[in-house]
Amino acid sequence: SRACLPSYLETITVPHELFVIDNGSTDDTVSWLREVSTLPQVTDTLRLAKNNPAEALNLGLSRCSGRLLHIMENDYQYLEGWDLEIVALFDEIQQLGQLALFKGKARFHASNHEGKIWLARQNVCTTSVLRRDLFFEAGVRVKGHYLGNRYPNDHDLSMQVIKAGYLVAWPNRDL
Repeated sequence: SRACLPSYLETITVPHELFVIDNGSTDDTVSWLREVSTLPQVTDTLRLAKNNPAEALNLGLSRCSGRLLHIMENDYQYLEGWDLEIVALFDEIQQLGQLALFKGKARFHASNHEGKIWLARQNVCTTSVLRRDLFFEAGVRVKGHYLGNRYPNDHDLSMQVIKAGYLVAWPNRDL
């Protein structure tokens, strides 16, 4: 969290809302969250009493008003221009429903779509960007059950996007 958030704040250039959620931490995250809540770029901070990743992510998403929803877990760092590239891809590819923020391994790729994205064989990771209407109109939600060693269930999230009629993809490069 202490590396992810600064990376995000230093690279985000598009208008955005930022909800930081403490998912039942038992370390000094609570005091760090108090500090973070004073940053002008942070829309709100929330704290769950117990660890429930799916509940935390859905709570944050439910408060968003933007046309794109970014699910940001705390183990990523962002590269310059990532946000502009994501917005451009969603603008250019109207069928794009979910996009990961790193290109993923070749074995996870199906075909290259328009030379801009790699369609996912099945799913992308939970840290991704979704179209707003998938959450607010199609009822796509992060589920809280395990699939293998993944929690929340990123496979189910991507399958919901596909069932709603949208593409799930990896970018051509790490963002």
